[in-house]
Order: sequence, then C-alpha cells, then structure tokens
Amino acid sequence: MKSRQFLRYILQSSGIFLFHMIFVYTLVQGFDVGSSVAFGFSISLAFLIGFYTLRTFVFNSSSNRIASSFFLMLASSLVFRVGEFYAFKYLDSFNSYNYLLLVAFVLTGSFVLKFLVYRPIFVYRSKLSSSKP
Repeated sequence: MKSRQFLRYILQSSGIFLFHMIFVYTLVQGFDVGSSVAFGFSISLAFLIGFYTLRTFVFNSSSNRIASSFFLMLASSLVFRVGEFYAFKYLDSFNSYNYLLLVAFVLTGSFVLKFLVYRPIFVYRSKLSSSKP
C-alpha cells in the first residue's frame, strides 16, 4: 500500500512540479512579473491543488476530517513553503543560475521529506495500524 501511495505521490508531485515551472515561466516571461513574486504566487496556488490531490489521489482519504487535515497540512506546508521560498531567494541572490533551475532544485530538495510528513495527515492512525501485517 505504501509503495502505491509513493508512486501516486511521484505522479502528483510531478504534476505540481510542471505546474510550478509553467506558471512561473508564464508570469516571468509573459507578464513581466519578478521571479520571486512569481514563485510566491506559484507556491500559494500549488498548496490548494496539492491538498486536493493528496487527499483524493495519493492517499484516497475518505475521512470526514477535512478541516483538521487541511489545517495540519497548512501548518506543515507553511514551514515547507517558507523554507523553499527563502532557499530560492538565497540561491537567486547569487545571480549565477537560471531561475527555473533554482525552482527545480529547491522543490526537489523537499520532495521525500514531504511524503513522510504528509502521509500521517491523510492516513489516520487506525488505517495505519490496520495496514501493518
């Protein structure tokens, strides 16, 4: 079960990653928005998309605990997103790398850690206990 969830997580994360890349590129190139502002908008929208897809696609959560899941994910996501944003800002301050490469690097850096943090938010203790042999 956990391996299927991780495969779905890879697919979901790949979709979110593509969203980030296309959205940031579109804002920077098409609308002349600064790369840091574009990335900030991108991570905000990705949170909403991510919550929905983690709940429905990755972990197939049928629990009625939507509000508690949302707020737990919001709290952990804020920590991740603030960290990702400042990591991007720090790396971008060197003006040595393409902003899209930095987006890819920063988002890849938090990939596995997020799965380990988000899984217990959507797969509740009783479900976790019953899935062990």
